[in-house]
Amino acid sequence: MSEGGRILVVDDDPGTSETLRDVLELEGHIVRTADCGRAGLETLAASPVEAAIVDLKLPDVSGLDLLEAIKATSAETEVIFITGHASVASAVQAINGAAFGYLAKPFDVRQLVATLDKALEKQRLARALRESEERYRLVTEHITDAVFFLDMERRLVFGNSRGAELTGYRVEELLGTPIVSLLTPEGAREAQARLDAVRAGQEVAPSFETQLVRKGGGLVWVEANLTSVTKDGKVIGCLGAARDITERKLGEQALREANQALTGLVADLEQRNREMALLSEMGELLQGCHTSEEAYSVVRNFGQRLFPSGSGVVAVLNASTTLVEMVVDWGEPPPAEAVFAPDQCWALRRGRAHVVDAPESALLCKHLGSPPAAGYLCLPLVGQGAAMGILHLRDEPNGGSPAGRPDRRREARRRLATGMAEHVAPALGNLRLQEMLRNQVVRDPVTGLFNRRYMTESLEREVHRARRGGTPLGIVMLDVDQFKPFNDRFGHEAGDRLLRTLGEFLRTRTRGQDIACRYGGDEFTLILPGASLDVTRRRAEELGREFKRLRILEPTPEPVTLSMGVATFPGHGSTWEEVLREADAALYRAKHAGRDQVASGP
Repeated sequence: MSEGGRILVVDDDPGTSETLRDVLELEGHIVRTADCGRAGLETLAASPVEAAIVDLKLPDVSGLDLLEAIKATSAETEVIFITGHASVASAVQAINGAAFGYLAKPFDVRQLVATLDKALEKQRLARALRESEERYRLVTEHITDAVFFLDMERRLVFGNSRGAELTGYRVEELLGTPIVSLLTPEGAREAQARLDAVRAGQEVAPSFETQLVRKGGGLVWVEANLTSVTKDGKVIGCLGAARDITERKLGEQALREANQALTGLVADLEQRNREMALLSEMGELLQGCHTSEEAYSVVRNFGQRLFPSGSGVVAVLNASTTLVEMVVDWGEPPPAEAVFAPDQCWALRRGRAHVVDAPESALLCKHLGSPPAAGYLCLPLVGQGAAMGILHLRDEPNGGSPAGRPDRRREARRRLATGMAEHVAPALGNLRLQEMLRNQVVRDPVTGLFNRRYMTESLEREVHRARRGGTPLGIVMLDVDQFKPFNDRFGHEAGDRLLRTLGEFLRTRTRGQDIACRYGGDEFTLILPGASLDVTRRRAEELGREFKRLRILEPTPEPVTLSMGVATFPGHGSTWEEVLREADAALYRAKHAGRDQVASGP
């Protein structure tokens, strides 16, 4: 006898229910009974059970409908059908409906008990498997090293989050990827040879160092280990681990460079090593920035640390290149005007550093916020092959040598400033270019919605996600009714205003996970992850009613309406192209049926 469980018996025959209660309680189970489907669901809602024994024919609902309702309420509950009207068709239908078993009345009580024991054992095994998998997941996720498994084709079939952090990819992106594609050419050759040796059962060194190529092109040094995994005496893959040793490798490189450059005093070398380490850290952080604002925060922080006794400014040209605007400053007071013309800085005029050692006898820049009490330095920031701003540093008063005798400290300061500029300029230039290209590539300039290119990428991604997760995906195709007459009547500017209004409306009326795109002209597409056909249609109808209440131009004699077609994956196709075509066809049916309505795919 297995461990007792909580059992629900649903049968309109009191005798059967009582018999089952007596038998099952003797087996150590806790039994609840119900004489109809509704009562069974109420009992289940009040107290979950491990298994339900259900009569296939009930007075209020069919047993199959009750099975569906039970699974919707508690997918883990196992259902065993009993009936006095047995047939092969009903048995097949019950099993296809996810029932665990099917017994015909009169049934052998021992057979029922055995079937119930098997159902409970299946449930316990599934629960134990989930718990085991969760423990394994927790172990791998808390390991500081990257852990991965390669199949016989050297593809990643498992990896933990640390591996994703090392490479910059999501775990989902890594699965199925050949391991050699994540390595430098040299590292790929070495890994290939080691994998061949491991698969052949040959002895190899326990670990080796190689470089991973991060998403975006950055490199990460790792120390890796590989070992073969066998099953029934046959190698089925390789288990590996990788540890990030980038900092160690960078430290080794910095040490080698420092030893080669050792020509000055120990104090100067220590200072320079500290500064180089800060610059290296700043450069790494700048490479990881996603926005200009993040980069400005990094530059401000490291500007204060690199030049703690002076003050500084980073100023960049605006989009029209007519003004230079201060974006970063440190020290007191800010040593430059917040906004100035490019020709007010000699460094920008000349395209080279402008150094002032003695303010009283030098040519000064006009953008200085106050008369300098000491020397200063303006360095042009050159990114993407063009000047994009300046790095301005002001010396602390009485911090240098007499005029005409620039000392080693001042030269080191200028060298450090040059190093900082060389890190900051390309980083800001790349970020500005990335931000500009990102908007150009994925945004429609009129409506501000995502464009058709982004729509196709999103559909491909969301269909893949829906297929993997077994969830629906709703698609709405919509366009503006009578847009051409509206355009002809009120003009193209009004037409653009209508499109912009619709774009803003779709952005504000959709969920955060929904994706609104301009398909082209006055056609738009909505991608609704997780939405069934009923939900998609209801959402489309709500949008149509709300938009009709808007007034695009004041006064306008009539509202602007929308026609919409809806379809879902996988109900209307196995690919996003098929589903989109069905939604588009439904849109045209809506328009031909009189407009201002929603039509569904067949």
